[in-house]
Parts: sequence; structure tokens; C-alpha cells
Amino acid sequence: MADLNDTEAARVALEQIWYRLAPIADEARHAQEETTKNPSLLRDPWVEAQTRWLSVFDRELAAVQTVYEAAQGGAKLSTDELYAAREAGEKLLGIISETRERAPQPV
Repeated sequence: MADLNDTEAARVALEQIWYRLAPIADEARHAQEETTKNPSLLRDPWVEAQTRWLSVFDRELAAVQTVYEAAQGGAKLSTDELYAAREAGEKLLGIISETRERAPQPV
């Protein structure tokens, strides 16, 4: 069984990833919401990239968020669960970072 320090380190690692990932997810959700009101926004390559990222990885993002919120709420999670969520979050950050590098940025 993992020691309490390992579990706390895993929780903190997940928290750090979520703090970086949450604003990106919020921005993508906002862009997606705006495109339902104004589909012409999808002509913007950056809006299209964000909404595509969100639609492809929505379940994975929700899974990371669920574990993060459970940990913040005091749920007893295993070190492995926390590290798995952190790893998934890191992969999502990597994918959206790559997308940002390739897509034209808004002006």
C-alpha cells in the first residue's frame, strides 16, 4: 500500500496539471458554445482547433476532472488513480499545446 506522502504527492501533481488544463478546457468550451450561436466562427482555424480538441477528448477531459474534483472533495483515491489522472491530463495538455503551435492564433 502506498504511503500517505506518496498519495499526497500524487494529489498535488494532479492539482498542478488541472490548474494548467482547466483554463484551456474552459476556453475550448466557451468557443464551442459560441459556435452554436454563430457557426461562422468555425472559419477561424483556432476556434475550429479548440472545438475539435474538445469534441475528441471530452470524455478523457471529464475523467481527469472527475478524479480531480473527487480528490479535492476528500475522496479516498489510490495513488495509482491520482497518477493515472495526472498522466491523462499531461497527455491532453501535450495534444492541445501541439495544436496551438500548428494553428494560427487569434489576433
